[in-house]
Amino acid sequence: MKSKPPTTTRQKSPTTKLLHGILALNIFALISHVGVAAPFVEESFDYADGTSIFGLAGGTGFGSTASRTWSFTNPNPEGERDEISVPGLSYSGLASSGGALLSTAPGAATSSQNLRRFTTTPAADGSVFWASFLMRLDTTSANQYGYLFLAPNSTSANIVQIGLLPGQTRLGLGAPAKPTVLSDTELATQTTYFLAVKIEFVHPSDPLAVDPSVAAYNERVTLFVNPTPGSQAPLDSTGFTSTDYNIVTGEFSQLQFLAVLTGASGAEWLFDEIRIGTTFADVAPVPEPTVLGLAGLSLFVMFFRKRVARR
Repeated sequence: MKSKPPTTTRQKSPTTKLLHGILALNIFALISHVGVAAPFVEESFDYADGTSIFGLAGGTGFGSTASRTWSFTNPNPEGERDEISVPGLSYSGLASSGGALLSTAPGAATSSQNLRRFTTTPAADGSVFWASFLMRLDTTSANQYGYLFLAPNSTSANIVQIGLLPGQTRLGLGAPAKPTVLSDTELATQTTYFLAVKIEFVHPSDPLAVDPSVAAYNERVTLFVNPTPGSQAPLDSTGFTSTDYNIVTGEFSQLQFLAVLTGASGAEWLFDEIRIGTTFADVAPVPEPTVLGLAGLSLFVMFFRKRVARR
């Protein structure tokens, strides 16, 4: 009876192990690319350099009607600039593209306000929205301010102001006739800031409600200055929170308008990468490798692996 030859286990070479590891990482990245979270509103200002913002209709989440384009809500005085500047702003680790909105008002008593309506977003009890954007002050003035605001309609005073508010030197949150909540970050020129806000829509019966007697929603808004982009949301303890908002129109809470407002005396501002979503990951995406690039690298690894195996 013939004895069977001893079974030998072929050891993988270090090169083969490395190739297997690279292939596995690429497959994981390709799978992760599918179904990536996305904001429901996004404006990257991907327009031609020097174009006036008035009437532009790019981005996503704004609908297709003429009323969803960028418009001026303040008179456009001589010397005001509201146009596209290319290249746009960038922030380490954050996906960005296109240009940026350059906005400046010419005099101490004037301001520039650019408004855009997006698809109405009702807010049910307990819902959470996130918003983020990039901003930079390039040219200073004695009365400078620049911020993004979110509102339930075009005339409501129940708005959320995010950025450098009038009379302040630190970034913060505000609203008309509401207390201002300031961060510990002093605004510096020629510095790009990544601002993110978490908006929690709270019913008066919720323990988070400031005043249960108010027959409306009590929103809790938290500002985060320069959070790390990615899927991991920053802890509330690292932000600056205001509970003085009721973002309502009629009987419903909602978000429907965003605007960029700047002033004054020639202060020059840049705004970019405006995003609104339901998670932090929606509004703080990281740059992704292209699917074709990953697929090509995977094919190369597979081909090289076969070459190594034949030796």
